[in-house]
Amino acid sequence: AGLAVARRSGGKPALEGKPPAGLLLLDTFGELREVYAAADLVFIGGSLVEHGGHNPVEPLYAGRRVYIGPHTHKFARMMEELKAYVTQVDAEGLEAAWDKALCGKLPPQEKEIGPAIRKKYGEVSAKLAKAVEWAD
Repeated sequence: AGLAVARRSGGKPALEGKPPAGLLLLDTFGELREVYAAADLVFIGGSLVEHGGHNPVEPLYAGRRVYIGPHTHKFARMMEELKAYVTQVDAEGLEAAWDKALCGKLPPQEKEIGPAIRKKYGEVSAKLAKAVEWAD
């Protein structure tokens, strides 16, 4: 896609000012909740390899389209429920999928992701947020 890439571990706090590049790779802990709402697109790490991916509900809750690799066995049941809101791609297909999204060629339901997920997972997400606040 020709985007400049910056690693979060090499710079300022993720939401301080403008991102340092077209693509900010978040490779630090504890910032995702704050960053999802500011993101245009979200890729769930750990899913291009057999690690099994990570939970996609938080970025969906923020109303963001989620891109995830083929290895989602840790969240298989959830992925089945969320397949209308998640785009599954392999490493080679990720760039093409993001090009399509950034060119505004997203389906109309994109605007409904956040409300639909908040309706479906709202209670669970509220409990999760309270647990995270308690743990902080």
